[in-house]
Amino acid sequence: MGVVGATGGREISRRMVSERASQRAFFGVSAVLFAASAAVTIVWCASMSAMGEMSMPGGWTMSMAWMRMPGETWPGVATSFLGMWVVMMVAMMLPSLVPMLWRYRQAVSRTDKTRLGRLTVLVGVGYFFV
Repeated sequence: MGVVGATGGREISRRMVSERASQRAFFGVSAVLFAASAAVTIVWCASMSAMGEMSMPGGWTMSMAWMRMPGETWPGVATSFLGMWVVMMVAMMLPSLVPMLWRYRQAVSRTDKTRLGRLTVLVGVGYFFV
């Protein structure tokens, strides 16, 4: 019985190490994703604010960031705006999403550990898609 107990203890220890590694990877990827999206948002906004302003009737001005550049198509403008909006949304919403995703991972890990990463990514992408 002593041998079985020792082997079971190693198995529990390995499982705990594996769970901690999974936890570190999850929070590490979340932190990198947040930092990258925040940095891209800051750079994108800085480039927008560097654009000049257009005079409008009534003495006010409008940022040129919302104007189509010469040779730029409307689908190109829409794609650029959508890209900027998605990056900004990830930076803003990820801090509130990570705790929910962590709890989701804990609930799913009890039943299906093999696809845990893929399922977590699918839930996160679904959240941002909606």
